[in-house]
Amino acid sequence: MRNTFSSYLSRGGLALGLVSLSFLFASQGLFLWGALWLTYWGEQSDESGDDLIHTISGQAYYLLRYSYFQISGCIAMLLYRLLFIIHRRCASYNYHYSMLMSVLCQKLSYFDITPIGKILTKFSQDLFVIDDDMTVNVLVSGDLIAIIIASIVIIAISTYGYMLIIMMPLFGYLYYMYIQNSVFSNAVSSLEADARSMIHIHFVQTMAGLQSIRCYDVGNEFVTIMESYGDRYTNAGININASIQWLLIRSCWVGSLITVAIGVIDMLLTGDHAISGGYLAMALSYAIQLNGYMRGTFRLIAIVESQLSSVHLIDELIALPKLHVDESDNGGRRKPAERGGSMLTTQEQAFLYNNDEVNCNIEFDNVTMKYQYGPIALRSLSFVIQKGERIGVVGRTG
Repeated sequence: MRNTFSSYLSRGGLALGLVSLSFLFASQGLFLWGALWLTYWGEQSDESGDDLIHTISGQAYYLLRYSYFQISGCIAMLLYRLLFIIHRRCASYNYHYSMLMSVLCQKLSYFDITPIGKILTKFSQDLFVIDDDMTVNVLVSGDLIAIIIASIVIIAISTYGYMLIIMMPLFGYLYYMYIQNSVFSNAVSSLEADARSMIHIHFVQTMAGLQSIRCYDVGNEFVTIMESYGDRYTNAGININASIQWLLIRSCWVGSLITVAIGVIDMLLTGDHAISGGYLAMALSYAIQLNGYMRGTFRLIAIVESQLSSVHLIDELIALPKLHVDESDNGGRRKPAERGGSMLTTQEQAFLYNNDEVNCNIEFDNVTMKYQYGPIALRSLSFVIQKGERIGVVGRTG
């Protein structure tokens, strides 16, 4: 799914996306320095014998610099969110326009083998995921990832770097678990998208042939088929949620180990190398928060990865070969640029129809046809359509 996310990032402008991310990490870096400065201020107040620190001017000195870090961080966060909204708007417009033009420029054969319900699913459900659901999840996920990185840095600084040695293998194990979950989640998300398309396809076909269904009194059969497609969709969603919970249990385990490790390091470091009370309290508070941040991050990342399947399906539709036309030649008449997309003028059609020497018969020899996700519609069909004849093929929906 990395290529899919890169495609989504480039749709809104790669430079704009990278600049917005730089403001995100800059804001968290400023908040980090503010927290370190606040702890340093407390340590100086306890250890220093200088009365200047306890005066109004001394308090103002530390308070003003802490305010600078916080205000600058808020400004950077505001710029990040503003640029992210602009990027999201550009990406959504690009997807809407590219997808609409791709559908309008497809050959008629594409609509013969692709059910209308599947196309409607892309325009309704998949585009809605890109415009609304995935945007919010990506925004919050970015915030949480930046906070996790800042928390790791603060914990490492507070423990003189010892916790960094311990956290590296723990996060390596967590990353391995995340990769395993990602492979499973992506596969199930594709099944979920296929099941959702089948629901739309079956519903559209049922509504189109509702009169015939009532006439033959077979409504219960169509309801049973719809329920089976609904069960497939529900089962896929349950499996995705179960995989997310499986990953969250391991993130809780890693977060708890980090908190315990900080306490053990504090007991082992004594004398001049002992961790001061202020830095120890800061490390423990960020470790406790880190546990919650990791649970929220992995939950949102798993959801975003499942939603990226919608982006992948739209990218596949946009990448389909299109019918190109060239209007510069042949007196302005549209000319096909590739074989299979011929367009005849009215005069050419009249010549072929009225000229008896031209063989315009259409012969079907042992033809079998089926929908992409459905049963065989025509099986071993052979017939000849003479010039001037009109032949209709009637299915179950009339």
